[in-house]
Amino acid sequence: MIVVKVGGGTSLNIDAVVADIVALRAAGTEVLLVHGGAQTTNQVAEALGHPPQFVTSESGHVSRRTDRRTLEIFEMVYCGQLNKMWVEKLQRQGVNAVGLSGLDGRVFEGERKDTLRIKVDGRRMVLRDDWTGTVEKVNTHLLRLLIDGGYFPVLTPPGASTTGDAINVDGDRASAMVAGALQAAPAPPAAADEQVLRSVRCPQCAGPLSAREGRRVLVCGHCGVRVAVRENGGFSRWYFPARVDRLEAMAAAAVWLKEHPGIARRARESSLAEARLVYAPIWEHKALIAGWEFGHRLRTRYELVGDEKSERLDLKLEREGVEAPCLQERRLYEAATDLAALGATRPRITGRELMLPLLAGELDPSATVLDAEGTADQVAEAGRKAALLPMSGAESPDSHVFALRESTALLYYPLWLLRYQDGNRSYRIVINGRDGIVNSAKVPVDNRARVTVLVMQVLVLASLAALLLWLGSSGEAAPAPTMVGAVIVSVLAILLVWRFRLQREVEYHEPFSS
Repeated sequence: MIVVKVGGGTSLNIDAVVADIVALRAAGTEVLLVHGGAQTTNQVAEALGHPPQFVTSESGHVSRRTDRRTLEIFEMVYCGQLNKMWVEKLQRQGVNAVGLSGLDGRVFEGERKDTLRIKVDGRRMVLRDDWTGTVEKVNTHLLRLLIDGGYFPVLTPPGASTTGDAINVDGDRASAMVAGALQAAPAPPAAADEQVLRSVRCPQCAGPLSAREGRRVLVCGHCGVRVAVRENGGFSRWYFPARVDRLEAMAAAAVWLKEHPGIARRARESSLAEARLVYAPIWEHKALIAGWEFGHRLRTRYELVGDEKSERLDLKLEREGVEAPCLQERRLYEAATDLAALGATRPRITGRELMLPLLAGELDPSATVLDAEGTADQVAEAGRKAALLPMSGAESPDSHVFALRESTALLYYPLWLLRYQDGNRSYRIVINGRDGIVNSAKVPVDNRARVTVLVMQVLVLASLAALLLWLGSSGEAAPAPTMVGAVIVSVLAILLVWRFRLQREVEYHEPFSS
């Protein structure tokens, strides 16, 4: 764990700090950011007519006086402007940052100083309207939840007093307390996002090895040693453990058949004939990309025009130059088998899910592992080409990016293939083996609603044609135009019936899959 503490000076190279954080995270290092912002706070306080005041304690220590108005400005700059600026820059580089102040969730907690003894012109005085304190406790549980969940905490003062008041705390001490607390905190127990391997043990102490969500390193639950998984043939093999068993998959399919709209009634009452678990291979290519992109793009700008009596906002397009630094991880996923032949679609993968190394003895022996098509070299070439595409949105960009590090892996995803009978026809449903959601299905269609709509349309047109004929024959209207109208309406009704086709079956695919 590395805790990065940055100040708020105007000379700080923020983009360089962000680049370092991205590189550390890509190398597998846990990182956390604590930032300050004193200089910006001073400027904002001056602009708001409440300039900063500094006092000297009896021991000679100079500090900012934090009255209630100063604390409000402090929160506005630290928690609002600067914290969200860091979050935005990290998000642009693919880091899922979460901005928190020490007040949120009592991340930083300490006693508020009721009084502050100071010296003014040699005289001792006591300040009572002061909202400062010292960090004495860190909420490591909340920070661990975020870090282990794949999020990147961006922390900033103020902190929380024991009574829940916001207090100005020293950022350097807060970051030191965070570093010490996280290093000393025991590893959290195994939870739903962690699984112990059955087939291998720790090479150092023979303890249990486990994998955690979002990490591709095995950790011993006894001695804490980390074990890397060796590549074979230029790529590693991992699998997503199935969390849905046969009965749960069958129950999910039965519920979907009963509740999904548009399915024929006989199919809703049919019984499942077969259920088997397969692991479908999916290629993954990861590349850490670095470089710059240059070019131009159009930017919209709102401008207030007119005089005081007729002011309005005018939208203008401006052409601006683009010099975008790039340091981020990009991923490409490709199915390594013919999923269409299985009647399935490729599930959505984020790369943060729990995965285990594909080792002998880990999978359910009744499951089928499908053979992978293609080679790691072909996937690496396609992934590299996709990763080097410009991302800045500039017109005709001049891109100078390259891959710092690349890796290829073969991931095996669990899918339940279910078959059911509808008369003498066989249909299939594919259930996601991780969350029990229907991945895809082919089902017979209930045409009753479509037939009802067709009948209503034909009846309306027939009624209209009869009305036109009556008007023409009764002399209420000119006979020629009404007869022509009746013929046109009749032709439309005939076309509706002629074009209508009963649907036998329809395919369903899980949203956001591909």
